[in-house]
Amino acid sequence: MAYCETSGQAVVTAVSEDVHKLQIRYDAIRAHALPQDVSHNLIKEWMQKWTI
Repeated sequence: MAYCETSGQAVVTAVSEDVHKLQIRYDAIRAHALPQDVSHNLIKEWMQKWTI
């Protein structure tokens, strides 16, 4: 069972193929995401550059 919410609609599905596709896509997003502390530091650094 998977629940996915987008800006347009929410979807609940138990279709194993759809659940598997969602899992692959979210794993790909997670693999490319920076750790939270790195993201936070990067945002702070750019805010300083933009506001100087």
